[in-house]
Amino acid sequence: MAAYYDDLDPGCLTGGISFAGTGYSRLWDLCDQTGLTVIGDVHTHPHTSTAQSWIDTTNPMIAAPGHVALIIPRYAAGDLQIDDVGVHQFQGDGGWTSWHGADAAARVQLLPDSQRSTHRPLRTWWTRPAASRSPRAADRGTR
Repeated sequence: MAAYYDDLDPGCLTGGISFAGTGYSRLWDLCDQTGLTVIGDVHTHPHTSTAQSWIDTTNPMIAAPGHVALIIPRYAAGDLQIDDVGVHQFQGDGGWTSWHGADAAARVQLLPDSQRSTHRPLRTWWTRPAASRSPRAADRGTR
């Protein structure tokens, strides 16, 4: 399931993302209604770089360790492959781990429409090396 920034906060698209607290309130209400949890966010950059900007690194959408931020280049226009996407995982205390190219593609799994479900656990599209999984996350099957 996806929740769009401007559906949650209609005034947030200001040339960047200026997401107000009311948007988070709507997001948490949506999570309560659906029983789902926010696992990541996706946004685009205008250029080919999928590295995080200073704004991205200092303002995670969800400042919880394990949150995943995907950055798609060229405003997601044209023929994009999964290895074009930047994958960034928030580690807490302002730190991030980032993957690009084949390393990013190895962590994201796209499913055909026939296999998608709004209630599918995170592990179906986000994989981490077993050594980096916490026992608590492994027990739940999600992060």
